[in-house]
Amino acid sequence: MTFNSILKGPDPPEDAHEYKRASNVMKLAEQNEKLKAELRAMTERLEAAERRQKDLEARRSAEGAGGAH
Repeated sequence: MTFNSILKGPDPPEDAHEYKRASNVMKLAEQNEKLKAELRAMTERLEAAERRQKDLEARRSAEGAGGAH
């Protein structure tokens, strides 16, 4: 190893490998954000469905209690 070899930096294959790795990391980060957004949307839909179900059950209970009197 010489002083000049240190100054010139890594060989091109190392640069290509690092670039590919960085590119893969960016793709994975984008996929992760997309999946988190999908999960948030699914969670919101599930919570809305659960609220509708509770409301429906409450109405049925109220109608049943009102009809018994």
